[in-house]
Amino acid sequence: MWLKLRAKFGPCSARHDLSRTGLPVSMGLGVVALAFGLRAFRLADHNIWYDEAFTLGIARLGPVGAALRTAADTHPPLYYWLLGLWEPLAGGEPFGLRFLTVLLSVPAVAVAASLGRRALGPVGGLWAALFLGLNPLHIWWSQEVRMHAPAVTFGLLGLYFGHRYLTDLKPHRTYLAGYAAGLFAAAFTFYLAAVLPLVSGLWFRRGKRGRAWLFATFGGLGLLGPWVGFVLTRQQSWAAGPPTLLPEVLRALPAGLLLGRGGADGRWPLAAVALVACLLASLVRPGGRRFGAGFLLTAGLGILVLLPRPFGYVPVYDPRYFLPAVPLLGLGLASAASTRPRPLALGLGLGLLGLLLLGTWQYFDGRRLTDDYTTLFRVLRAYVAPGDRVILVSGDRLPIFDYYARWAGLGDVGVLPVSPRTDPAWPAAVDGLAAESGRLWLVLMEPAIEDPSGEVWAHLKGRLPEAARFMFGHNGAVLFDPAGRPPRPVRLEPEVRVDGPAGLFGYDPPVRRAGPGDRVYLVVYRRPGGEGGRVELVDPAGRVRQVWELGIPREQPGPELVSLVASPGLPPGDYTWAFRVGEKAVPLGRLTVEKTAPPPTPAAPPVRPLGVVFQDGMALVGADLPAGSLAPGGSLRVRLYWSAAGKPTEDWQVFVHLVPAPGTVPVAQADFRPAGGLLPTYQWALGDRFADEAVIGLPREVPPGDYYLVAGLYRLSDGRRNLTAGGDSLAVLGQVVVGGG
Repeated sequence: MWLKLRAKFGPCSARHDLSRTGLPVSMGLGVVALAFGLRAFRLADHNIWYDEAFTLGIARLGPVGAALRTAADTHPPLYYWLLGLWEPLAGGEPFGLRFLTVLLSVPAVAVAASLGRRALGPVGGLWAALFLGLNPLHIWWSQEVRMHAPAVTFGLLGLYFGHRYLTDLKPHRTYLAGYAAGLFAAAFTFYLAAVLPLVSGLWFRRGKRGRAWLFATFGGLGLLGPWVGFVLTRQQSWAAGPPTLLPEVLRALPAGLLLGRGGADGRWPLAAVALVACLLASLVRPGGRRFGAGFLLTAGLGILVLLPRPFGYVPVYDPRYFLPAVPLLGLGLASAASTRPRPLALGLGLGLLGLLLLGTWQYFDGRRLTDDYTTLFRVLRAYVAPGDRVILVSGDRLPIFDYYARWAGLGDVGVLPVSPRTDPAWPAAVDGLAAESGRLWLVLMEPAIEDPSGEVWAHLKGRLPEAARFMFGHNGAVLFDPAGRPPRPVRLEPEVRVDGPAGLFGYDPPVRRAGPGDRVYLVVYRRPGGEGGRVELVDPAGRVRQVWELGIPREQPGPELVSLVASPGLPPGDYTWAFRVGEKAVPLGRLTVEKTAPPPTPAAPPVRPLGVVFQDGMALVGADLPAGSLAPGGSLRVRLYWSAAGKPTEDWQVFVHLVPAPGTVPVAQADFRPAGGLLPTYQWALGDRFADEAVIGLPREVPPGDYYLVAGLYRLSDGRRNLTAGGDSLAVLGQVVVGGG
């Protein structure tokens, strides 16, 4: 009897002996917990970007408004509705907003484990959970305010219930309801995800059970029918960009599925080989053949969607469109990795997991929150007054502006987006707003996209006085006031309040992590009437690495900005911000500097000790001069040894001159930034030691004879030289000889 049932319903029904599943099931629960931890890890360490801000903007329209808006867009409204219900509970910070996606995405790992266990056995369930739980593409889209990963969860639930109904010995009718609900929820979240539950049809059998499955399929899709009919009345045909060529898609897809990459890179051949091996292994295994076929169908549908066509929305390639295929690929891998011969299967599985771990590590390694707009909107929060209007130059970043404006509490400030690149009528719109308004704020968010030559700024300067300017790299805000008055703060609300010296009453914390080239802004608030103070950045060794002198507080209190650029040579580690007045210091938070490397410390002392001490804490310890005679037209090399005898606060440049006598016009010279240009002198700390080699080209016409090598420091901003302790503007390194030609 058992053999007849096994022959009728397939080997998967024989895999449900729970006597040996305890360890794999426990490990599977551990994988689900690990998946949750990975998806919550550094969840807020990424800027809200266009797609997230756009999604949030639609969710804030309310159920009806979101439905009307999405009917003309590319995705159905279910996720937007859920987000609209979630935001009032979780708040508008990135972590809270993204946590909804985490909660809706992690169950997919548990469902994949359950489906794998039922279809492939306990070991297969564990492999399926590992593949999806560690997959960097799924982790990526589980950390975004977007619908793709939640749709995979809904689709997997539909596949699970559909599979159970078609393969269980005594299926419950509730499985059909679960299948239809999963199918509808997946399709009503992300259209392409509808194919995932439909893959259960690969287990289809004729008869009463098959007819019931078809009825549930048409029922689930039928629920979507009214929505599709409504969409067809509002949807327009358009393309997101130039079509992605099929060879390019096939080259980029393996890296996207296994490494979470947006496009093909140097590792795509390795990913392609691994993907093909995994797919072939699944197709030759009876238990994984249907999952492999389902992956091919799902991925093939994604490719078809990318092909040019005259109707509907045509996206450009992005791996997120293939996210529904990821769990099917994992289930195919699970079938191959959980069967014999064990060494070969285990090697394939471990190799694929190694690729996934590599992609996951690289994903988190590059995930870092940067201050592109946060401090800009903190300044606007302090100075934007009722009645002010905003002219926005941002390309397509209006949703990002709306997000940060709401985050900063700017209220319903009027915004006029302008685009000189695409709208020739923008001057009339700007002039009309200027005529009917008082103060105008020009807000620049990535202005190089729409206005690289600064036409809007120049146009406004020709019509209104510029009253204030707050720039943060290429982003910023410029105030134009007909009266030409400097702005007075209308709201001073530091995010952290303190009772510090010199009138310090609060600060806005900067970002917590910084890499090479990142700009970090600290905003402090002081009451007028106090004494001067300074902000210090203290390195992991407890040494002051950079100083900002704030002076006496202004008569009108307002946000005071401290700007740090993380130089490539800044020592990595955990830094501390502090506000200091005399011996009193107030900590202002911490900063982790990563991916930087300090210039090397000289391994040997200089051949020629000098011991010249300059002002501002700089000291020239010694030099290595060339030996022998130099030839005209050749070059000479000199190595300079520097140290920080105090705390330098200026950005000094080095000059090395070859002169007939000290103080005369040089016949050859070299100028450079010390420490290899990796660490500006204002970021040197007491005790730092560096060495630089200068190469000076000699003119062919230089007369033979004895020459002096002299060196010194000057400020690049104004050319002012740094003086030695004796009042000299240079240090004599020694003499060299230039021979005849």
